[in-house]
Amino acid sequence: VEPTIKGARKKVSRNKQRFEDIENNIDLDLTYILKEELIAMSVPTAHPILSLYRNPLSQVVKFLEVRHRDSFHVYNACPELPYPVTQFEALGGKVVTFDVQDHTPPTMAQFLQFLQDAREMKKRKPDS
Repeated sequence: VEPTIKGARKKVSRNKQRFEDIENNIDLDLTYILKEELIAMSVPTAHPILSLYRNPLSQVVKFLEVRHRDSFHVYNACPELPYPVTQFEALGGKVVTFDVQDHTPPTMAQFLQFLQDAREMKKRKPDS
């Protein structure tokens, strides 16, 4: 990642810690909630200008390929910012979209659907 872009991303992240993998040239705004199992991050983008302050789709794909290939689900709760999902599916992942409107919490039904899907994935792949 170029130093100018890296500096801009750090500025946008403010005092939040970013995920950085120097060996694989990955710099993302994400955090592990459960060690190596559950990750929270902002919506990725394929748009070159938006990727100055959002997670670039190419880096998210690279991160998942290097660290979680064949054992991940992406839960998209931001329908107003769609992105292509074929790259995730090509790595053996699954993308599940929830129609959660901006600045609102998910419905209880959506939350339960997420929990059920995550539980099923954990049963199928206990090491993921």
